[in-house]
Amino acid sequence: MYEYNDKELGKIIVKPNTRAKRIIARRKGGYIQLTVPFGFTPKRLPVVLDDMR
Repeated sequence: MYEYNDKELGKIIVKPNTRAKRIIARRKGGYIQLTVPFGFTPKRLPVVLDDMR
C-alpha cells in the first residue's frame, strides 16, 4: 500500500490485491482508494489517473 498526492484529485491510496483483475477506484472520506492488480508499478499511476479524468 502506498500513497500518492495529486493536485486535482488530492490524496490517493493505492492497494495491491492479488485477486484484482483490473483497477478499481473508490471515493472514501477525503481520499480516493485505488485497488490494483498485483504487480502494478507506481510508474503507471500518472497514466492511469490521466485516463480516469
